[in-house]
Amino acid sequence: MMTSSRQRQQKSCQPPGRDMMKKQYNDECVTSSECDASHGLCCQLIKRHRMAPRRLCYYFSDPKSCIGSVDVTFAKPSPAVSSGAYSNRLFKARIG
Repeated sequence: MMTSSRQRQQKSCQPPGRDMMKKQYNDECVTSSECDASHGLCCQLIKRHRMAPRRLCYYFSDPKSCIGSVDVTFAKPSPAVSSGAYSNRLFKARIG
């Protein structure tokens, strides 16, 4: 009878680490620990015009904008800070 009860308990095979997969860009989240920080993502409250606010995994440059704690080693500098606000190598201002 032990074998018949074991046959009733079927387990499904799951790929290793399936439950540990982090959420990617634009996936809904609750905290930043759910998002893939190695790609520079954290959970942020996104508000759009005429839409209800949602918590989504988005790219971040400032950890203060994230919900919950996030690993700042993967934060990407914002373009305005890293290259100057009006930096464009194809544009040259004419003075005079």
